[in-house]
Amino acid sequence: MNAPPDRSPGKALFSEFPPVPTAAWETQIHKDLKGTDYLDKLSWHTPDGLTLRPFYRREDLEGLDHLRAAPGCPPFVRGTHATPEAVRLAVTIVHDDLAEANRLARTLRSDPADVVEVHLPLEVRDDRLHGVPVRKQDDLARLLDGLPLDATPLHVSGASTALPLLAMWLNLAEAQGLDVGRLQGTFGFDPLSPFERFGWLHDAGAVEHTARLLAATAARAPGLRVLACDAVRLHEAGATSVQVLAFTLGAASDLLARLSDRGLSPETILDALHVTMPLDVHFFLSVARFRAFRLLFARLVEAYTGSPPEPANGPARPFVVARVSRSHHTRYDPYVNMLRATTGAAAAFVGGCDVLCLEPHDALDGRSDAFGHRIALNTGRILHHEAHLDRVIDPAGGSYYLETLTDRLAEAAWERFRTLEAEGGLLEALRRGTVQREIAARRQRRDQEVALRRAVLVGVNQYPDLDERILDRVERAAPGHPLTPAKHRPDAPDLDTLRRALREGTPLDALLPPTPGGTVPDADALCPHRGAEALERLRLRTERHARMTGHLPTVFLLPFGEPAMRNARATFARNFFGCAGFSIVAPPGWDDPLEGIEAAAGASPDLVVLCSTDDAYPAHTARIVERLRARGVAAPVVVAGHPEAHLDALRRAGVDAFIHRRSNLLEALEHFQQKLGIE
Repeated sequence: MNAPPDRSPGKALFSEFPPVPTAAWETQIHKDLKGTDYLDKLSWHTPDGLTLRPFYRREDLEGLDHLRAAPGCPPFVRGTHATPEAVRLAVTIVHDDLAEANRLARTLRSDPADVVEVHLPLEVRDDRLHGVPVRKQDDLARLLDGLPLDATPLHVSGASTALPLLAMWLNLAEAQGLDVGRLQGTFGFDPLSPFERFGWLHDAGAVEHTARLLAATAARAPGLRVLACDAVRLHEAGATSVQVLAFTLGAASDLLARLSDRGLSPETILDALHVTMPLDVHFFLSVARFRAFRLLFARLVEAYTGSPPEPANGPARPFVVARVSRSHHTRYDPYVNMLRATTGAAAAFVGGCDVLCLEPHDALDGRSDAFGHRIALNTGRILHHEAHLDRVIDPAGGSYYLETLTDRLAEAAWERFRTLEAEGGLLEALRRGTVQREIAARRQRRDQEVALRRAVLVGVNQYPDLDERILDRVERAAPGHPLTPAKHRPDAPDLDTLRRALREGTPLDALLPPTPGGTVPDADALCPHRGAEALERLRLRTERHARMTGHLPTVFLLPFGEPAMRNARATFARNFFGCAGFSIVAPPGWDDPLEGIEAAAGASPDLVVLCSTDDAYPAHTARIVERLRARGVAAPVVVAGHPEAHLDALRRAGVDAFIHRRSNLLEALEHFQQKLGIE
């Protein structure tokens, strides 16, 4: 019997196992892969073009300077706190009825032991107000009735609505006799936002106005961060991780430079600044993105202050609000959004943030019930109370893979940021359209990957729920509240003017900055975009067609021949046409395909899909088509597969199209909709 391991004091754990050098690992990998280059076969390429190897070891961390810094110390890669700190949870209120929104907020805030913060998204799109309809001072009072304002931090996103809501918030607190200096929260005011959203800078004096705002809030309500850099907007427009980091740094740099020129100190600016960072389904990239951002932000602050970053309470400590990006969210199979949000929320805990905003899974419809809000909150609660992710400082620290990924992201983003600065900064790059074109190129590649199913969106381009119908829900979605453009003010009133106007009953409409209207924009806008949108529109066309005609197109699968391959191709075809919302008839199959002709005729199909081996198609297709036509089945015949050597012969035999793994799903389904008369 072997002696037990030596566990005496001072003895290193597992010291009885000799270290294995990297060369030995590589020798074994080459042997297992039969000489194939494992780096070529197993490396992963990020959307930014970074190549990540299949494994990393201790020597890969050599030269990473940030590893010497402790948590709570610059450059804050390992977090901004020296001890474990609980991530603050904010639930997004998604409803277009004030009374129901208040009920939801009070329910979520009912447990005094569980401090829940409130995220209120309120934005203007297409001359309509989307979100909880807070349009007057009294509306905010109704929304927050029953909530302790001095103990409920409020987070507002929505660019143009941020300042009026800030004024309402201050008015409400003073009316209740509260000390506004104790209020906590963030308000998404960003003077660059109108240019990014509309391609048009609506107020040439926006920076001067911002400087006055920061000076006013710093003196009266130092707990409110009113200056925003919204990286989620970039991500939802299609930006990659490197682009998000570089352009967010560019936005912060522009704000620091322009506001410093107005006499504000970097410390005053940074105390008012918060950054909203996106979370998505790429767990490790999201974790590394948060860690890399803090590293880069510390570099930026040092460049502006001229001194090394200070410990945790210094200005280099960024205040980060994490929010799940909608770029991967779907209207079909919306419960899957819970899983997507959970992945993102876990990345926020591991990567580190100050506030985590959690959104109901069905928020795309503009209104959600108590179930959606509670599940969103419980996502964070589980990570906090059951997974205990907040009890560990920097859970990613020391991971060879994550430390390397953090460094690679940071260096690539810093290099892009430096070229951005050399071009004159973010605003100048937006004016020239270079940022928009760069993001658009990546967005187009992403759309192509979704259409080709190289990027999977569960429930949309793969694994659709064949029985799901969402048309009624989409048509009931909150349409937003119309605004009156004539009431928009052309100037930018200061905070005191806003507060006075709101107390006098002036509606929000009259206090918003002007929308672009008929003005010719200076450049293209950065519009939010979800990868699922094109396929969702396609499937909704099928639903509308079925409602108008009373007929849902039917696809009959005709599996025959060798069982394993016919089943595999039938499953492929079922998923393929299910993404268009067609009705699928999927019998178990036949050894002789002619035995299935009667079943096909009885189904009155709009499409017939042959599912078998490539070798079986040439021998049977002509007879199948002939028998189908003889039984009165005029539906186009489709082959599941792509038998290269027989394509022309099969077309002559009556095959209309071929579907296979290399098919462009979107283009193919649009072709079949046209064949079936679906407009």
